[in-house]
Amino acid sequence: MAYSSYASKIDSGSKDLEGNISNLESVDLTSVWEGTAATKQINNIEKVITAYNSQISQLSSLSSALTLIDQYDEAKSNYESALNNRNKLNSEADNYQENYEYYSELMETANTTMSSLEEKINSLLSGISDSYSSSISVISATALVSTTDAISNINSISATFGTSFDLTNTVVSSGAGDFSKEPNFSNTAAWISENPYAANYMGQCTWFAWGRFYEMYGYSPGFLGNGYECVDQLLNQHGDKFYKSSTPVPGAVFSTNGINRNHVGIIIDVDGDVLTIQDGNYDGHNNGWDTAQSDWGTWTATLDEFNQKMGGGVVFANPK
Repeated sequence: MAYSSYASKIDSGSKDLEGNISNLESVDLTSVWEGTAATKQINNIEKVITAYNSQISQLSSLSSALTLIDQYDEAKSNYESALNNRNKLNSEADNYQENYEYYSELMETANTTMSSLEEKINSLLSGISDSYSSSISVISATALVSTTDAISNINSISATFGTSFDLTNTVVSSGAGDFSKEPNFSNTAAWISENPYAANYMGQCTWFAWGRFYEMYGYSPGFLGNGYECVDQLLNQHGDKFYKSSTPVPGAVFSTNGINRNHVGIIIDVDGDVLTIQDGNYDGHNNGWDTAQSDWGTWTATLDEFNQKMGGGVVFANPK
């Protein structure tokens, strides 16, 4: 999940706060009040400006932390990929020693990067403290509801950072992510270690749909059965996040039990009536790892064409 997109939104919110400061600084109270009254009102506005500046500083720290979280995720992915490849080489033959040493060095570099980023992230998050809550009291509460929620979420999660340091729960997405990317088969959690289909059904459409869902949403879709069962099983597990429909939106999972068709896949994009579909198992067989990585595709069709090709019986689990 790309946390830097949240950082962009936070930076945009900071610009709005800066605009508010500019508006407050331009107020000419001496034309309305005089003497003590003007002084009191100017003092009140200065307090609000001080509070706004405090928020901008806190949000800047949060934005920086979210950007570093993306870098941490990349380092973690590099570490897991290197570990997996090194273990394979270690179990195969001594003549892979050179590669074994290369992956060991890559793991060491990634681990050092992870540790450094963890320290920086914790430092930034620790700076988002109770001063935020106290300074915001002079500003209208309704103006910063989403920002307050974001800070509360970060403060509650940051207390759990330690040797386990799991960033998957640091920021909770309220919606779908970026579905335009191709599969990242170096994400071993999505395709091997966490994927329940990897052991016996690698290369099947269920294996592919499970892995793509995990990549895009960051958690298990919860389905374990045949392609036609996947939407219902996903809704049973995540009914708070998805709903059933006959018309898809980007990020939807589809299942079909049409004529001679038992299939599952992902809707990458919807442009008017044209769907962009991504699915796997084009050769109709279980595959080894190398073949499975190429046995998938991305294609487009209208909703009617898609239903016709699937032989009917198509349902969608749409993200809320």
